[in-house]
Amino acid sequence: MAQAEVPFRVAMNSVEKTTKKADRLLEKADEAFDNEDFDKAYRYYVKAAKAGNIDAYYNVGMCFENGWGVKTDFKKALEWYRKSAYSSVALGQYKLGILYFNGLCGLESDRKKGLEWLFKAANGCEPWAMEFIGNCYREGNGVEKNLEEAIRWYRMAAEYGDEDAMRHLQDLNVPQQEKESETTVVAKEQNNATYN
Repeated sequence: MAQAEVPFRVAMNSVEKTTKKADRLLEKADEAFDNEDFDKAYRYYVKAAKAGNIDAYYNVGMCFENGWGVKTDFKKALEWYRKSAYSSVALGQYKLGILYFNGLCGLESDRKKGLEWLFKAANGCEPWAMEFIGNCYREGNGVEKNLEEAIRWYRMAAEYGDEDAMRHLQDLNVPQQEKESETTVVAKEQNNATYN
């Protein structure tokens, strides 16, 4: 029977069960990782990834890159980071951007390609990417040096709680923004619409 012929209710129930299983596996992996049981963490990250949790792809890559629960293998790490990035996981896009930018895990340095991935990650609300892009503009690394643009990226990262970006703003003597950010205003408007 083709998927289109399966009643919607049944198909959704199946997807929901798979998602819940994958999420539970990721939680077990994170718990094992926090307890520094890297062998167990690696096994559960792989199970979560195979069960369809795209966030686990990044974690499997980290295990291969750092030798956590598995032998260090940069080629496999890169495969998992790519899988994560191409699945639109912002953290995976950030990592792939860093790898290209700095020429790591067997890649030749390609700042243009690295920045493309970093901008994708930043658009996915990844504050580490925003802070890195801010550094690039501050130093003129891969882009034309532009302090105003650096400050703009640092402010965005700081809005998401990035402490490094906050320190950069302090180092540059940039005053805290008194005006509410666009993100905060939109969130408040959505909140009011929901509860009014």
